[in-house]
Amino acid sequence: MSDKDDLVTPIQGAKYNIDIEWDINGVTRTKTIRERQTDAAGQLTTRLVKGTEVRMQVKQVGAGIGYTVDNTTQEIYLKFKNNGEITITQTPYDRGVTNTDEPNQGAYVDSGAVVYQHLNRKRSTEDTYVNLTVNKIDTNGAYVNGVILNVKSSTLVDEKGAGLDVIIKTGKQGSDGSAIFDYQQYIVNAINNHIIRAPGIGEAAEEIVYDLEITEMKADKKIVVQDIQQSKEQQ
Repeated sequence: MSDKDDLVTPIQGAKYNIDIEWDINGVTRTKTIRERQTDAAGQLTTRLVKGTEVRMQVKQVGAGIGYTVDNTTQEIYLKFKNNGEITITQTPYDRGVTNTDEPNQGAYVDSGAVVYQHLNRKRSTEDTYVNLTVNKIDTNGAYVNGVILNVKSSTLVDEKGAGLDVIIKTGKQGSDGSAIFDYQQYIVNAINNHIIRAPGIGEAAEEIVYDLEITEMKADKKIVVQDIQQSKEQQ
């Protein structure tokens, strides 16, 4: 595994899940790697058992600081021949064979080793929307509706660009026991939904830490009256 920025700059701290399968005498064997991090050289290594065929799935689950996670699952099929030759079939990154937009991404053979080269994209300086679901569950495992939550932050903002300070009830958006902040739901119905926006993602590899506080509130007359008025307005 070779994790880079621009074919030259290695990226440390990216996390990958890798699933490997191979067949021996008709029995399928597996090897699973979870959240293995790349080292200072942008690499992580593992041994492959040379069955006739080896099947691999590689997925990035964590990016290095300043980069975005690539949710693509890379599928790699290896065939080992008696003369030592290794053939590779892979998708979607195939070093430009059919995926001409990504000519530098994909697996290749280097001195008998199989190398999967993955390139990372830097985070955009545009705002990012944060999807958040808060579930309220009682001691019996049942979802609880009507719980009032205050979701606030000194760095995140709401749909109006103001500092995040939203009072929301579980179950009010149609999902039992849940209070939901979802960008797609907000686009469809802005009246009954809220969004959380993370402004100023930062330049290059700069890291920004955002705070988020979720407090369960006791119902009071003011909140109940506001809730009733909002219901009447929507009717």
